[in-house]
Order: sequence, then C-alpha cells, then structure tokens
Amino acid sequence: MDIKYYYRVDPKEINIIQHIFQSYDNLAVFSTVDSKDGVVSVLSDVKNSVFINSIVQSIISNNIFIVPIKK
Repeated sequence: MDIKYYYRVDPKEINIIQHIFQSYDNLAVFSTVDSKDGVVSVLSDVKNSVFINSIVQSIISNNIFIVPIKK
C-alpha cells in the first residue's frame, strides 16, 4: 500500500532534497507540486515510512528546511 507525504521546503533546496531521495533506488517517487511555494511530495510504500521519516530528520539535522504538511 502506498502513502504520499507532502512537505514544504525552501524552493532553493528542492533540487538537493530531490537528489537525496533519488539516491535511494526504488525507495520513493519524489515530485515537485509547487516550485514557487516549495511544496513537494514523496510517494512510497507504507512499509518504508520509518526510513522516509529518518531521511527527513537527517535533512533537518543538516539545517535544510523541510516541514511535513497536510494536503
């Protein structure tokens, strides 16, 4: 079963965040929803939710702005 996460990010950081998620083969599909407002989505299998959250926490710990949002 798939789950889609939405995040607000600094629009200038979309590219680096996309590369971080794409570096994990077959983990998730990263999409830019709104580049102006910095809204992105990550589609993944629900079994990967702990790993997705771990990646997000790692991004935050590196002072890159990323906040979960409801969509």
